[in-house]
Amino acid sequence: MITGVLDMAKAFVPTLVVRRRWPDEPYHLVVAVASVVGHNYPVYHRFRGGRGQTPIYGSLLAVDWPALPITTTAGSAIGLLVFRDMYVAYWLGTWLLIPWFAWRAGPPEVAYATAANLLLAIAGIPETKSYFEKRRAGELQQVASWRELMTSHPAMRGNRNDAAATEDHDSG
Repeated sequence: MITGVLDMAKAFVPTLVVRRRWPDEPYHLVVAVASVVGHNYPVYHRFRGGRGQTPIYGSLLAVDWPALPITTTAGSAIGLLVFRDMYVAYWLGTWLLIPWFAWRAGPPEVAYATAANLLLAIAGIPETKSYFEKRRAGELQQVASWRELMTSHPAMRGNRNDAAATEDHDSG
């Protein structure tokens, strides 16, 4: 968790500083994309880094903070309820930034969202290949229903069932 927060901070802080220094210019968006590039291809790790999702989230806090909870929640909901696919739910929120910025902002923000998503997609190629290979092999299943999703998650299942089990045990 600390790593995620620090990854977000390394994008948030410089993006915010540049946004405040030049509020009428889109320079902060260049810094935001650069933070994803630096995260994905760090010189000090021989250009092998992460996917870039946490610096995208961190920069969003400085660029347009409502985009983070709204597009993430919408992407997860659409991925689970419409596509019934956890992989789609995981990735869709960042892709929804493109229409979000087309609606709320302008071309510089749309360009930022597009560039960030392309960097994310390129860095995620190995995971995407693995996902589709497992899906073709039948190793992955779609989420059958919202109820199945809620009852399959240990935290959701545990809270309800543990209380009932405790009551049954105590009364017997």
